[in-house]
Amino acid sequence: MSTVVELSSGPKSDFPDEWYEVTGDDLFWFEWRFRAFRAQLESLGLPLDAPWHGLDIGCGHGVVRGQIEHASRWTTDGADLNRDALAQNRTEAGDAYYYDIHDRRPALADRYDFVLLFDVLEHLAEPRAFVESALHHLKPGGFVFVNVPALNSMLSAYDEAVGHLRRYGRETLRRELDTTDLEIVDLRYWGFSMLPYLLLRKAMPRQRATRETIVRGVVPPARFTLWPILQIMKLETRFLRRPWLGTSLLLAARKRSGGR
Repeated sequence: MSTVVELSSGPKSDFPDEWYEVTGDDLFWFEWRFRAFRAQLESLGLPLDAPWHGLDIGCGHGVVRGQIEHASRWTTDGADLNRDALAQNRTEAGDAYYYDIHDRRPALADRYDFVLLFDVLEHLAEPRAFVESALHHLKPGGFVFVNVPALNSMLSAYDEAVGHLRRYGRETLRRELDTTDLEIVDLRYWGFSMLPYLLLRKAMPRQRATRETIVRGVVPPARFTLWPILQIMKLETRFLRRPWLGTSLLLAARKRSGGR
């Protein structure tokens, strides 16, 4: 289990603790997202057997860090402003930082081969400023990997409950990463088969956000429904790696040499 290293004294993240209470490493959506991410890495020809060192910003309870550790030789540090979530990180390598990236610590400048921003930007009032601070930590030539929810027309009570300010399309996400320091090298939807799930979320009544809203939005309604969901996931991630539409967007960009 990662030891939490205190690098900031800033306020705790306002991300709902209920999310961490109802989601575990075995949530089908986490596996689906990582399968889509791994397909993106493979299409880019990135070396999973290289000793790369990355930073997962907004790592929460460390699900992505653990997935990367088991699927590659990459080592991933985590950064978040939720101490309770950080304490749940169970990776064997890498550090867990209680750290506000806007502090831009000199010791972490240009340190990492890659930076992860998975399901972070949609929570932020000023995502471009956040991206600029993230780039402080990335080596020239390093990669930024982003995942965000897609289709802003599908904003729902669930999105409100988990603090989503927006969902993205291809062009809106491009504009968010439109900086002279970055070159976008891949942008793809994933989760085509989950589009009906978005419609069901959209139909949920817009009432005060509760723990139940989060549970209904992310956990399958009955155990017997999980098996067909997993089979659909396996088929889609094997045969439909670049769907024309999906519930989420993955973006990969490279920091230009000399970028800061």
